[in-house]
Amino acid sequence: PAFGIMLTGAVAAAWNDIEVSWAGIFWMVLNCLSTAGYVLYMKFATKNVKLSTFGMVFYNNLLCTVFLFPVSVMRGEVSIFFS
Repeated sequence: PAFGIMLTGAVAAAWNDIEVSWAGIFWMVLNCLSTAGYVLYMKFATKNVKLSTFGMVFYNNLLCTVFLFPVSVMRGEVSIFFS
């Protein structure tokens, strides 16, 4: 049911767009599937890894920082943040 709700919301959001391409639909479905898979995996990992919710959020954000920080440095967003 969650995937259906997400897909319906994405279709409703794009309903008035000028054009819809198969590539756009592919990426929308891929986004919905990966988000649903992530939520299911986190539910599984929370039970099996024995971390608190705070611990899971902390490590998730820490891992995201590893990937996003170099991108933000290359785009010049870090210098804008500190100025």
